[in-house]
Amino acid sequence: MTAQTAVDIDPRVIVEYMKTALHSLVDDLTRNANSAALSLSVMPPEERHKVINLFNMRNERSIPQDTLIHELFEQQVPSRAGFRCGRIRE
Repeated sequence: MTAQTAVDIDPRVIVEYMKTALHSLVDDLTRNANSAALSLSVMPPEERHKVINLFNMRNERSIPQDTLIHELFEQQVPSRAGFRCGRIRE
């Protein structure tokens, strides 16, 4: 199997995703033909580990559990920020 990708994407990674997805599909169809496609694994185990464990460690910080997502955005914007649409300031 080969893949053509953008320069900044390693085609071997895409091939591994495709192989994992195809293996998952074949395995699942042989066990249960009524499985939902969304339940299939498409990420190779090594990549899954990297995304879940290693990438998240870089962004680890305390996020208040009682704060809504829009409130987190509001905390990052200056209170007098606005934008112009034509001559109207909103």
